[in-house]
Amino acid sequence: MLKPNDDYGGHGVYVGARLHDAAWENALTTALAGDYVVEEAIEPRAEEFPVSTILNGQFQPMFVDTNPFLFSGNVCGAMVRLSNSPIVNVPYGSGEIGFFLIEDKA
Repeated sequence: MLKPNDDYGGHGVYVGARLHDAAWENALTTALAGDYVVEEAIEPRAEEFPVSTILNGQFQPMFVDTNPFLFSGNVCGAMVRLSNSPIVNVPYGSGEIGFFLIEDKA
């Protein structure tokens, strides 16, 4: 995956596995001419999450992206996004949810 170094919202991102050879070659040319970051692309897994509406609640599979906040080497929170699509990005329809840590006191 190629991502611009200074952009956001999925702009200018190239996912190699989803491009045909000529499009990937064009993406490489674009990236080499600018400031891009190379990331290993992973397929997000769908997990069951409770989804509630005014009338009812149910569990449904959703793709999740968890981004922890680290301060002085410690995890102090996280931003979590959920989506019906494997492209877990807010401009593509994802939403942000709360992050909870549940500890077993036993």
